[in-house]
Amino acid sequence: MVAESTERYQAASFEEGEYLQIEVAGITTTGAKNPGAKFLAFMTGQFQNVIPRPTGCSQRENRQAAQPAFDKLVKPVKTLLFSPEEVAANRKAWWMSGWR
Repeated sequence: MVAESTERYQAASFEEGEYLQIEVAGITTTGAKNPGAKFLAFMTGQFQNVIPRPTGCSQRENRQAAQPAFDKLVKPVKTLLFSPEEVAANRKAWWMSGWR
C-alpha cells in the first residue's frame, strides 16, 4: 500500500485463524571468523526501521508513511503455527509441491 500507493491488494482474514510467518537469521560457526556479527547487529537494530520503507524516504518519513497502512492490516484474532514435528514431517513434500 505504501510503496505502490494503492489499496488494491489486501490481506484476507480467515475465521479459522492466520498462520504466523517467522523470519530468522543466524551465523554458522563452522569455518567462519564470525563475519556476520555486524550484519546481525544491524538487522536487529536500525534495519527494523528500514524494512517497510518506500524508496527514497527518511526513517521519519518512512514511519509516517507506513503507519496508516499498518493500521489497515488484518489483526489476527487467532494465530496458528506449525509444530516443529509437523514441519519436519512435511518439509520435503511442501518443497517439492512448490509451496515455498
